[in-house]
Amino acid sequence: MNSHDLNDIFYIELKEIVDGLVKKCLVTWEEVTKEEKPEKEIISVSIPNIIFNNGVISSVSYTSECEEREIFFRIEYICLKKIKQQQEFLNLIEKLSVLKNLGKRPEHIAWIFCSKIFRSIYDESKNTAEISKTLIDELQDLPISYVSTIHLNNLVLRCGDFHLDERTHLRKIIDSDLKYEQGLFTNSDFNSNFNIKLFDSVCEIKIQSNGPRNIQDKITKLIKILRLFSGSAIAYSQYKLESKSIIDISGGTITDMTNLSNGPKLFISEDNKNKLINFYSWTENNIPERYVSSDLIEDEIGIAIKRYENALLLHVHPIEKLANGVIGLEALYLQNDGDSSYKFRSRITKMMSFFDCDTKVLSETLKDAYKIRSSYLHGSVLSDKKAEELLPTIFECLRRSILLFILLNKEGFEKKKVLPQIDYSFADGEENNKLKKKIEEVTSDISFNLKGYL
Repeated sequence: MNSHDLNDIFYIELKEIVDGLVKKCLVTWEEVTKEEKPEKEIISVSIPNIIFNNGVISSVSYTSECEEREIFFRIEYICLKKIKQQQEFLNLIEKLSVLKNLGKRPEHIAWIFCSKIFRSIYDESKNTAEISKTLIDELQDLPISYVSTIHLNNLVLRCGDFHLDERTHLRKIIDSDLKYEQGLFTNSDFNSNFNIKLFDSVCEIKIQSNGPRNIQDKITKLIKILRLFSGSAIAYSQYKLESKSIIDISGGTITDMTNLSNGPKLFISEDNKNKLINFYSWTENNIPERYVSSDLIEDEIGIAIKRYENALLLHVHPIEKLANGVIGLEALYLQNDGDSSYKFRSRITKMMSFFDCDTKVLSETLKDAYKIRSSYLHGSVLSDKKAEELLPTIFECLRRSILLFILLNKEGFEKKKVLPQIDYSFADGEENNKLKKKIEEVTSDISFNLKGYL
């Protein structure tokens, strides 16, 4: 906003103007409410009764109650019309006009500010000082509070609520998440039972940010990290964004049903809760932002992640899911069209052998998966049953491989170096030990997440 070249005196004067306007708003409110009283309306409130089965919602039934509510908007409008004529309001507009690149007209900013002050008075929240501080902070390009409530699908909590970090809280669904309010006269029937659910748990994020983009990026990163923790089809059905912002977007609800699937779920219990917390903390310093904050395909790892997420999330036949998973593995373990099915399965089996793995069974699984992928891409019609059986192993091999290649790449051990090293390790015991040592070094902090029988 080009405000940094303005000295402290400007903002001291601005605060005095803002404080004067707040006092005038209080006086205006008292004058208006002596003659005007809030109108009343009847609201139908549908209160849910949620039934869980082992952490998953099995059904939701509703009972409706009628409540009388006051309508604030008419009084607010009267107050805003009066305050616009006051000198204190004009003083704020004049002061704001000095600033460049505000994003909104000074008149509009002053109007929103007064609206928030009147709402605070009506709600008796007495946070007028906080609203004033938010305005001045935003004008100085200082971060303000943003809060998001995210409805997550395929993440089931079988433990108590907990924090992933100081800003990110995971909790179970509560009644207020599913509560509905509507006008008294509607055609909707909320007394019936609902056996459909749109999410499994809730995540709440609070950050200090210059605008909403940072919290939106954090939501994307959160979901991608949860998918990498376990081969699960985690997605959001919606998230609500709230902030105290006066100049930027102050709130709204984003809904996206396209990624919701009945894919694998992640079940969090007391046994694996701390593993998730540790994994989430570990990613902060070990997974490059480009892999968890965007859908850009920059290299073989980006391609593998994209195929991994397609396999988990897309509403397609199991054979197509399997093909996506195999192609994701090919992006990591093959270099060109001349590479064979044998190299595909032998390289993957070698890398997985450093963890819990029956190499013979895994090799056969990869052989079958590669064959199904090739047949499907060349137009053959196949049975879904075999693909469904292979999917969990392919998901897990791809997930572990993505993490391995990210860590190896971070240490300067890129794909063009990794693949020859794998090939050398088959015939040379010393080369095998070098590869094993390297894998152990880069995975030492998350070995807990790469073990588990394949």
